[in-house]
Amino acid sequence: MKHNYTSNLIIKYLYGELSILKKLELEFHIGDNQKAREEFRVMKRGVKSLPKISFYPSEGVISRILRYSQESAINTSY
Repeated sequence: MKHNYTSNLIIKYLYGELSILKKLELEFHIGDNQKAREEFRVMKRGVKSLPKISFYPSEGVISRILRYSQESAINTSY
């Protein structure tokens, strides 16, 4: 059976979003196919070059959201 290993599948692999079966299949394919191995290397370098950032709201934003939620709940309960 012929599989279609896409760039999206490699990206999912690099971000740990594949099932164990798909991960093993892709690893075998990369080990067995020079073109896939080169694409994997390029994509891995690209992912590593991206800045490592996380987005978290400030405490003030969280407080305002919670306060708004509480006020809305009070105003809608008749």
